[in-house]
Amino acid sequence: MSPMGKGFSVLLSDMCPAVSGVGSRDATLSAELGFRALHLAIGDRALASFDGSTYHPSQLYVETNGVMTQQATRGLLLPGGNIVVKVLEGEDSQDLLKVCKGNFKSVLWLRPKATRSTSREIYLIAKDCR
Repeated sequence: MSPMGKGFSVLLSDMCPAVSGVGSRDATLSAELGFRALHLAIGDRALASFDGSTYHPSQLYVETNGVMTQQATRGLLLPGGNIVVKVLEGEDSQDLLKVCKGNFKSVLWLRPKATRSTSREIYLIAKDCR
């Protein structure tokens, strides 16, 4: 958290769905979790720059005097902040990359050397949030 309590400079996501053994399904679920982490980090900008069908977040509603109203979110990541997201490599992971490229100055994939060769696990590293 920043000294002013206004957000975070780094967000790390190590989420992974319960794998079913069906590679394409597991990769799609993993990408959805990645989009949820990205939405948490940069808010509605994650949705505005994404025109695919992978991620359908439930809208954020706030109750005020017994009335539920939809709220826009700006995200928890401070300008210049970074995010690291673990995903299972697949077609949908490319959508996540596209969204990050529009919202961060530097975006890259990393497969750590310690990762087994049969694993589809990769990390998306996005630096310097715009």
